[in-house]
Amino acid sequence: NYELMESEKTKLLISQQTQKVVEKEAETERIKAVIEAEKVAQVAEIKFGQKIMEKETEKKISEIEDDAFLARQKAKADAEFYTSQRAAEANKLKLTPEYLQLMKYKAIAANSKIYFGNDIPQMFVDSGSAGSSIKTNAALDIVGEQFLDLD
Repeated sequence: NYELMESEKTKLLISQQTQKVVEKEAETERIKAVIEAEKVAQVAEIKFGQKIMEKETEKKISEIEDDAFLARQKAKADAEFYTSQRAAEANKLKLTPEYLQLMKYKAIAANSKIYFGNDIPQMFVDSGSAGSSIKTNAALDIVGEQFLDLD
């Protein structure tokens, strides 16, 4: 009976030790799983951080490109404005009465179809200025000389 009891006691100890080993293995597996899960979570967090940084970098690059484009367009618009402003100032200087009268005389001198008659002197008289008879006479002399040169 004693041997039977010793054998049962040994079996009980063996089963207890086996159960402890199984529990230890389960605990080890659980710890491994926790460590693996933490590692996966850290990798995912790092990848997510990288994606966020990539998006922020792309956004900054886009903003820089937009600013550069805006600066180019603004410079182009400023240059066009400056050019048109200078052209307007030049046109203002060109549109003086003297310049317009000179252009009128040049156009008349360039016209080869002038008909002689009583109304020719009226063509050269400026209706707005009474004191321009000297200028008119000078212009008539120039036009007359050019007609003589044509012959």
